[in-house]
Amino acid sequence: ARFMPTRIHMNDFGRFYYSARLFLDGQDMYGPTPATPVVVAPNVTHAFLNMNPPHFHLIVLPLAMLSPAKALIIWTLASLLSLGVCLFLIVRELGVQLSAARVLWGLLAILTFAATGTVIATGQVSLLLLLPVTAAWLAARRGAWTRAGAWLGLAMSLKPFLFIFVPYFLLRRRPRAAVTALLVVAGAFLTGLVVFGVPSHLAWLRALEATDWSWAAMNGSILGALSRTLSESPYFTPFVSAPGLVRP
Repeated sequence: ARFMPTRIHMNDFGRFYYSARLFLDGQDMYGPTPATPVVVAPNVTHAFLNMNPPHFHLIVLPLAMLSPAKALIIWTLASLLSLGVCLFLIVRELGVQLSAARVLWGLLAILTFAATGTVIATGQVSLLLLLPVTAAWLAARRGAWTRAGAWLGLAMSLKPFLFIFVPYFLLRRRPRAAVTALLVVAGAFLTGLVVFGVPSHLAWLRALEATDWSWAAMNGSILGALSRTLSESPYFTPFVSAPGLVRP
């Protein structure tokens, strides 16, 4: 946690923060920032650009008006508050009876969970996204499928892998939930276009196109696993060098 702000310019949160700062200064919000270059091997530095769509930065713009330290503190406290609220809602919904032993086991599970270390090291948005995902789960449990679609649509607009719920809604014969989710996604991007403009969205697409770090250690995708196993990278020695097999 100490290494993240002092040595790597707040890592992923730094990319969000400095992108918002660039926008407020009238510059390319997807341009290079202090948080962009990362040392991935001895004497090897790689550029990791901000991958989030422009509308994501609506929640970061107020923080961009503060110093980096104050912004990171507020972001961290908001993330912890979100986690606490979600845990409370989940425990209440499931009717779990808390005891000292259960609380201790729960804390142990949270602290040993790989994603906990990842969030601390990166300052990612995961714990804030837990709110709409939890709200969608609660709505679905109560049969409020349209509301569930709306909450998931908000999360989908930031994390495309959640689009898997669209065919799920259709298979469950909940077309209104699927349509609602897609409308919320469209609304989020439309809001982004109004606030940040077309040039910012084109810059975002260029940043996505420039992504060449699927081998990164924290990339849990199938492409990431194949890249680490079958092609050369600054981090890993491949099992066999066969980069032509990665894409298929």
